[in-house]
Amino acid sequence: MRVLYAALAATGSPLFAALAMVCFGLVAVGLFGAAAGHRFRRGMTALTPAVLLFNAALLTIPGTRMMVGLRSQARSDGQVQN
Repeated sequence: MRVLYAALAATGSPLFAALAMVCFGLVAVGLFGAAAGHRFRRGMTALTPAVLLFNAALLTIPGTRMMVGLRSQARSDGQVQN
């Protein structure tokens, strides 16, 4: 683990170091998830649709807020005419 942190510190940029740590974490989660999927196939098959719907809802909320915010900002700038 020390080697990983040394490599991240060697980038010289806190932003790149943070991005590298996030990517490393995502890869680790993906590998553990794949291993769990193989081990607990029946349970994962039953749980997957609920997890995907929950994920879709979580991604829809900030997307909708962003679109509403952009639209209201454009209206205040006088760019949108109905």
